[in-house]
Amino acid sequence: MRIEFDWMVYMEELIIELEELKEACEICSSQKDYGTCDGCSIASGIQQLENEIRERMKKVNIRWTIDLPMEFPDDWDSEMIYFHLNNSSWCCDNLIDLLEKYSEEHGCICNICEAIVI
Repeated sequence: MRIEFDWMVYMEELIIELEELKEACEICSSQKDYGTCDGCSIASGIQQLENEIRERMKKVNIRWTIDLPMEFPDDWDSEMIYFHLNNSSWCCDNLIDLLEKYSEEHGCICNICEAIVI
C-alpha cells in the first residue's frame, strides 16, 4: 500500500491549529489574572507554528494562461480587441467577475486554465 503525503492538507491543518491557538491566546490575555500572555505556552506555540509555516513556504511566480470566451462587437478585429483589453481603460480586475460568471455557468474554471511555474 502506498501512502502519499498531501502537503496542502498538512499546511491547512497547521494554519487551522495556528488560528485555534491565536483564539485561545486572545482569551488568555483578556483575563485579568493573566494580563498579557507574552510568556505563556500558548504564545510560544503560536510562534513555533508561525515559524514552521514560514519555513515550509516559498514564493514562486506562476504564469496563468486562461482561455476565456468573451464577446465583442462583431466589427472589431483582433487589433481592436487587443487594444481594448491591454491599452484602454479596461481593467484586468474585470476578469474576476468574468471568471466567477464562467464558473457559475460551467461548474469551475479548471478546463480553461493552466498554471506554469516560471
